[in-house]
Amino acid sequence: MRKALVSIACFFVILGSSATPWAWDQTWSGAHQSGKDSANSILPKVNKGSKITTRFSNPITSNSSPLYTFDDNTGFNAQLTAPSSNAFVDLFIAPSATGDLTTVTLRQDTDFDGNFDYAYSLSSPVSGVCANGFISADQGTWTNKHYFTWTADTSGRVTATEVPSLLDLAGCYCINSSCGSNLVWANIGTILKDLGGGIVSAIQNQRTVTITATEVTGTEILYYGQQSSSMGDTTGVYFSGTAHPEQYYAGGGGTLPADSEVLNQASDPDSFYYQLNQLSQNVGSSSTPVQCSITRTVTSVTGQDPSTCTDTGSTYTCSLNSQTYTDLASCQENCIPPEGPCLVHETVSDLCTSIESNPNCKLRDEQVDGVYTYKNFNSTGLAPIPSCKTVTSQQPGNCGEQPNCTAHKCFTDFLNHGECYAWGDTSATVLCSLPLPSGATLIGRQECSGVDCPCPSGAHGGSLRFYLYLTCTDNYTCSLNSHLYSDLASCIINCTATCVRTVCRDWWEKKRTYLCQNSAVYDFSKAQQRAGHIQNTFNDGDTTMIFQDYNPDTSETTDYSVTLPPREDVERCKESCRVRVPIEDTQASLTGNTSMYRDTINTFREVLKPCDGDTCPVGSGETLIEGCQCTNYFLQTTSILQVMDDASKDIICSSSPP
Repeated sequence: MRKALVSIACFFVILGSSATPWAWDQTWSGAHQSGKDSANSILPKVNKGSKITTRFSNPITSNSSPLYTFDDNTGFNAQLTAPSSNAFVDLFIAPSATGDLTTVTLRQDTDFDGNFDYAYSLSSPVSGVCANGFISADQGTWTNKHYFTWTADTSGRVTATEVPSLLDLAGCYCINSSCGSNLVWANIGTILKDLGGGIVSAIQNQRTVTITATEVTGTEILYYGQQSSSMGDTTGVYFSGTAHPEQYYAGGGGTLPADSEVLNQASDPDSFYYQLNQLSQNVGSSSTPVQCSITRTVTSVTGQDPSTCTDTGSTYTCSLNSQTYTDLASCQENCIPPEGPCLVHETVSDLCTSIESNPNCKLRDEQVDGVYTYKNFNSTGLAPIPSCKTVTSQQPGNCGEQPNCTAHKCFTDFLNHGECYAWGDTSATVLCSLPLPSGATLIGRQECSGVDCPCPSGAHGGSLRFYLYLTCTDNYTCSLNSHLYSDLASCIINCTATCVRTVCRDWWEKKRTYLCQNSAVYDFSKAQQRAGHIQNTFNDGDTTMIFQDYNPDTSETTDYSVTLPPREDVERCKESCRVRVPIEDTQASLTGNTSMYRDTINTFREVLKPCDGDTCPVGSGETLIEGCQCTNYFLQTTSILQVMDDASKDIICSSSPP
């Protein structure tokens, strides 16, 4: 994690640096020299761990200082989104004349807002230091011992809690004058880190905190970090493990749930375990994921639903109006819903049939209406809840032609339509006649005496007979609503009804992913022939690289020559030397500390030191064991780890130990 953060920081720092001598050069020598100049300007600023911590780690994980470009001219805030602190733990110690720590003061920033809000001081002297606590004895002695561990409450506030025996502590050693002189001042950095490490471990047992850096100054140590449980936007970051791993380290023990994590990731195609496992399984074979779907579709169409008429033996019953009919035709003719006759048309489109029947394809995942019923080749036991869909359609009715007639027999109408005769002479010649309207039908005549009969020719008087007649117009009637329309087009447009049907099913859509084994296996034999030929003909000179390419299909070869840039000898390793360093061993156990059963606490420890050029930095009192060279202690390291692993196991063979 730290390496990744530093890499990101380096990118932005280099990008923003204006003084770094970036330059494009068209010659090999010029470009080579520009690269060296750039590297030489940066290397002195990052060639030590402390410089990397100051320049990158602290600005990225806290707001104590900005992140600067390499020319130190531009600084900016590069703090990550998780809550951080300038320093969330500050531990100060001071020894007495007896070598016991009589002043141990702790300050904490529990909410990571950059301000110390909790302080704690020990009331007992520290005579021995442990990985998870300390030992308090009578000052200057190793008698009347009391044992303490570091504990923290749910807010992360640390206190010292007394425990019954040394068995509750680990990695203890004596620091007061009963074990040697000047032990604290000679090992101040180690003591601070061991005490601080135990305190921070107690905090991490309650809070998810990431330590990013430590800083030792005299008798004080500062811890920098972040409250990683409050990270910001983690979209796209795959979550694995547990949100609170600290629970498995309580008391220095516990077992991580590795088996359950493997089980969870094995069924998750997005997990790293699944992807790596699939990759290993596919070595030597070729498989392709193939996707398909099965979709159910319902629509409303014109027609009569036969399910509305039920055969009850001798009759048919309509489910819509509960009426019975003697035959099916009569029932279907009359059993019509209010919205008109309509059916639900259902189809299932199965695009997976051919894949399912392919023996080289195996179902990997299946989603039914968004619910995973099959995942990673295994059934999940889940099923979607049945759901319903409502389908509608506009169903047309019938427009029947029907005449609309009006009878005209009102007295007032005679002036427009009738016949005029002389007075009292109804059989005489008609003086004038007003014809019927166009399309009218005569249904009779009626006498009307005493009424002047105006004739267009000017003749007046006489008697009148007026017509009784009908006028009819063509109309169209909608079978759905019985409305009349004056023309057929208007009837067709308006004579419709909305057909609504609600359909419920167990599923509507199945999305499947199959993993299909390809019949063809990749053949790399030709690529191997080509690579082998290039390797056999390769010749690396000082300024030129030549080789011969080979075409396995035609057996033709092609010669290539590439000009190389100037090269210079570089170190193939960072040389180191082995030095014997004098130390004081004051380890404490149940039987006492080292000074009680050895003549002296002075001993030696072998240390690897990086060389300064060809010179081994041997300090005062140190002895050179092995000079500067490229060293490899892998075998020694693995041997020591194996011995430690064997020592942790029970070597008693009998069931009843002596």
